[in-house]
Amino acid sequence: MKKTILLITLLIGTAAQLMAQYSSFGRYKLNEMYNDRSPFLNFLSRIELNGGYSLFYLRNKVDMYQTNERGAYSFDSSYTYKMDAANYSFGLSSYFPLVGLGPKSIMALQVGVNYQSYEVKYPKNYFGKQAAPDNATTFPITIISVPIGIEYKYGCDAANDRGTNICASFGAGLAPQYIMTDDFSTVKVTPYAMGEFGTFIGMAVKLRITTYLPNITYFKSDREYGGNKVSQRLYGNTPITFGLVLMPFSWSWENSKW
Repeated sequence: MKKTILLITLLIGTAAQLMAQYSSFGRYKLNEMYNDRSPFLNFLSRIELNGGYSLFYLRNKVDMYQTNERGAYSFDSSYTYKMDAANYSFGLSSYFPLVGLGPKSIMALQVGVNYQSYEVKYPKNYFGKQAAPDNATTFPITIISVPIGIEYKYGCDAANDRGTNICASFGAGLAPQYIMTDDFSTVKVTPYAMGEFGTFIGMAVKLRITTYLPNITYFKSDREYGGNKVSQRLYGNTPITFGLVLMPFSWSWENSKW
């Protein structure tokens, strides 16, 4: 995890250094591409509304401890269950051009916020023959992410041009995440990667895939049942999200075909 975060940080730092090196060229290109339009209008036209379907796979490790003759806990048995979850996600994002690389391509800073909420089902035979806590059948996981990264963008959304029919982007960055369940919450910084492809049909419409890279602990607890102790750890990959992105104010872009 630490090595992955360090690698992403180094990549972002290298990209920033290259941008600074070519800043004069980049500013010229950006002014040329956006025709000195109002900064507010440019910002408004880059707002992205996204909704998607997220899924992820989990492992639920349960360790059982029994009370021995001295009143202390001693290890008894261990179970690991496969669990999965899927649900819809929603988000808001925008991007800020940093360097113009060509007539229709830029490097940009991407900033957003995403909300995901899941109901994870307990598997059958949970805790062996014991019931789930409080006889529950599901438990919730809520994830709020703030992805911040560097993207290469090409096409209509890079040039703010309705006359360009297609667009594509790929990038990577870091996302502070607040992860919450019924009894456990944590804040983590997670590397992510994304790619998208889209077109302009009255407004920019894109298909986006986002994945958060390392395994994460979603839930951790120690409970007592009838004088015995149960330690539980729910862990697994972070969600892979397949999303639809709409840019509702992109109709205000210039049209190079006119």
